[in-house]
Amino acid sequence: MSSKGADGAKKVGGLATGIGVVVATGNPVPAVVAAVDFVGWVYDVWHEANRKKTGAEKPTQSVAAIFDTVIERSDAAPAWSPPARSVAQASNRQIGWTATGTARDEAAVRARAATLARSPDSGNDFDNWLRARIELQIAKRAEELARTSKGGGDLDNWLQAERELLIAKRARELAAENPEASDVANWLLAEREVLTRVCAGEIAQSAESGAEFDNWLLAERRVLTIQRARMIANSPDAGGDLDNWLRAEREVRIALQAEAIARGGAAGGDQDHWFQAEREIADLERREEALISERAESLAHEGSRGELDNWLRAEAELRAERLIGV
Repeated sequence: MSSKGADGAKKVGGLATGIGVVVATGNPVPAVVAAVDFVGWVYDVWHEANRKKTGAEKPTQSVAAIFDTVIERSDAAPAWSPPARSVAQASNRQIGWTATGTARDEAAVRARAATLARSPDSGNDFDNWLRARIELQIAKRAEELARTSKGGGDLDNWLQAERELLIAKRARELAAENPEASDVANWLLAEREVLTRVCAGEIAQSAESGAEFDNWLLAERRVLTIQRARMIANSPDAGGDLDNWLRAEREVRIALQAEAIARGGAAGGDQDHWFQAEREIADLERREEALISERAESLAHEGSRGELDNWLRAEAELRAERLIGV
């Protein structure tokens, strides 16, 4: 089972880089708070302009439409690549989502807004300025991620910053829908929704792709595993990264099975459903390992690959055939 955990961790571990919630203490990390605050700033600026301004200074597009346009534009990341993006890095050493800007920032925003004004999906002056401002903050956060030990390439850091923005936006919407929920609960649910959508899209473009609903279920399970592994990593009994992942993967699998048992109308309470799910998952894992072992043995007769290589290849083939879980 270890290869499954390693494979899953490799495929989706990058999705949550920099998107952390210290679940053990219940406190969002600073980047979370800053991202949500920035989204609030965008809404505040938009509402103020909508109330007081006229003409080209009054919004013609909703905040949601502006966010969507920023995320969907393919030229945004290159536009803020070095040396242009160095403005963001040099001007502000605080968390990248901090909304305040310098004169150099504003000059860069005006230049980018002018470029957007010449594009096919241009809005009016305010729309273009706000899009450029959002792009600048994404660039700042991407630069910040690049300076961390987990930073990736320019595009990876940019996409990571975009995901943080989308999650912060959704967390704000959830807070408005359910004021009684905690900030952490809203963030985790928003993260689950956004990353599941991203991951499902990536699966659909991969060799693992199946029916749309199957891709979504697989993506959701992987994102839940990310969240659970992060919680375990912040607990007193945390192990190594792979051990945490394997434990999280199994717990999530059991939890989802317990939910399915409860939906099926089985008698008993949550604990009964959990114990039943544990038994069912244990049985399923034994059957899966027997299938993998059988396929690996067959592969061993076909060539001179090592035992581990045959096991990994057998596991991958059976997953692709949907004969074992993924």
